[in-house]
Amino acid sequence: MDEYLIFLDETKPVKNQSPYFCLAGLMISKEEYVKHAIPQINKLKEDFFNTTSIIFHFTDMKKSRNNFANFRDNETRDKFWNSYRNILKALKFTTIGIYFDDDTMKNICAESSYKNYDIAFISLLDSIMHFLYHNSVLGQICIESRTLKENSYLLNSYCDYLNKGSLYYPIDLIQKHLSALGFIYKEDNCIGLQIADMIPSLMIRKISNKIDNFKMKSILYDKLYCKGEKTEKIVGLKQIL
Repeated sequence: MDEYLIFLDETKPVKNQSPYFCLAGLMISKEEYVKHAIPQINKLKEDFFNTTSIIFHFTDMKKSRNNFANFRDNETRDKFWNSYRNILKALKFTTIGIYFDDDTMKNICAESSYKNYDIAFISLLDSIMHFLYHNSVLGQICIESRTLKENSYLLNSYCDYLNKGSLYYPIDLIQKHLSALGFIYKEDNCIGLQIADMIPSLMIRKISNKIDNFKMKSILYDKLYCKGEKTEKIVGLKQIL
């Protein structure tokens, strides 16, 4: 059974810009990730920063700040984004996500209930399972580490899903296709998480018809799971509120 890595990240609501919380990312075969994604992104880093240790952070990259101050030079910035776009176009991966109105979700949930991040994660698990099951592959979820307490809540939700099943998938099927949940620190310089870092906000820009100055949102949306099918809004980019 082929092995897949699922890298997830989130974006929170932005006042006067977007009301949505979104958890989204990419699903990529281990072979594609190791043989193509890692070396190509590292070469991109070498070409523009003379090091592979720099960590791509979309917020800083957009604003040409901190380690990305060289993007204030228009020619450098344009060459970089063109190169990055070409890499992502060529890489074989699938995007997936879930989003909802953050304030509405907070208003309908009891204070002692799950936090919005956990709600999104739990809801996204069935979409991930749909991909793994229908492609007959084994998947590992990799997510950016937050506080240890927050990690424990997420791990408990994952274990419940693994050991109790869901409305759509029985225990034996889930355990056949889901292998593990890993927490990775941003400082670990994980290429998969750095690609995932931009996906939630760009997906929200896509569904909100907002300008994307970096011309990335269409590339990522074109790779959406079940894009153009009846199930696109159920297991591809799902809105639950």
